[in-house]
Amino acid sequence: MPLHTGEFCSPEDELDIGLREMAQHAAKAAALQAYPGTHVMVRGPFFEGRRVDKRILAHEDGAQVVGMSILPELAVFSATCHDPKRRALALTFVTNTASEKHSHEDNQARAKANAPKLAAFLAGIISRISAEPTQP
Repeated sequence: MPLHTGEFCSPEDELDIGLREMAQHAAKAAALQAYPGTHVMVRGPFFEGRRVDKRILAHEDGAQVVGMSILPELAVFSATCHDPKRRALALTFVTNTASEKHSHEDNQARAKANAPKLAAFLAGIISRISAEPTQP
């Protein structure tokens, strides 16, 4: 982990349920499917194996999505942002299924093809956050 927050600290405790609900509404408005789920991290820059690794992660750890980056970012946030006014939202754009053969180039092409929807999605989240009443 890039920074250590102390023993027995779970970065997932930093996630804000209200932001997740906003994101789900923004995804629907942007015509994207959004699901809350369990994300498991593997160290990049390589993919996990399709035949065994993904099956083990799903069965043993309950992973619905496997990726390389959400946990490190939450660890940094947790280590540096103990301000109760700050909130965290973890978002993952899934570009491939667990069983299909894919490449980094395939994943980039899928993300680029969905860029307008992703832009609308992020703009929707930002507008919802901006519309919230400010806390003293």
